[in-house]
Amino acid sequence: MDTFVFALRDFFEFLFSFMPSTGAAINLIFIGLITFFTFYWIKEMAGHSKKQ
Repeated sequence: MDTFVFALRDFFEFLFSFMPSTGAAINLIFIGLITFFTFYWIKEMAGHSKKQ
């Protein structure tokens, strides 16, 4: 079981090792995506209320 836990730790350490090198860029990408889809969802919901 220890081997599995250590392997999992090493995998996640490798997976997230690139995050500091991206700086704030990854945060800005996620903020942009969330903002875009929020406005899209609001537009869709406004369209549904007009149909009823």
